[in-house]
Amino acid sequence: MFSDKKISEFLNRLSSDSPTPGGGTVAALSGALAASLVSMVASLTVGRKKYEGYDSLYEETIGKMKQLSEQLQDLMDEDAKAFDIVMEALKMPKKTEEEKQLRKETLQEAFKKATNTPVMTAEAVVKCSGYAMKMVKHGNRNAVSDAYCAIELCQAAFNMAMENVDINLNSIQDEAYAKKITVRCEELREQLNRNIKE
Repeated sequence: MFSDKKISEFLNRLSSDSPTPGGGTVAALSGALAASLVSMVASLTVGRKKYEGYDSLYEETIGKMKQLSEQLQDLMDEDAKAFDIVMEALKMPKKTEEEKQLRKETLQEAFKKATNTPVMTAEAVVKCSGYAMKMVKHGNRNAVSDAYCAIELCQAAFNMAMENVDINLNSIQDEAYAKKITVRCEELREQLNRNIKE
């Protein structure tokens, strides 16, 4: 959906009064951009005599970044869909006790869906950050700035994803679920920090 649009069309939609796409979609887009940059650095390095000792790494990186880019492009759409599900749940009738209970249960599930999507975005960009740092160390020196840019994008995408996680967790009443997500996000942040400091 969004990944098929022209950049100008996407930006026009983003700047409109439509709630989707929003920050979660932009987080996933930032991750996809990071993955593409990492792949570019690997592609500019593989097969060059000066770097031939790491050709298997470059080939692996290109393949992994293609997968991550595709996944993150899908997550751009999934984030918007998840938000739309929340909005639909909010519109459910609440005149009777039965309607109120059904609305509450549906809304809670919708908030969980809207939380899971940015968590998946965060997981993807953490993986990307590890490869980005490898390209900083072993990639074509003429493209090292692009690898650093990918790292910056990964950090931004992760932080944006966390903003979306946090705002949805505030509405989730399932304490066990909220704790599990919080712990997972802390683990991901620690891994991201390790990746970019290696």
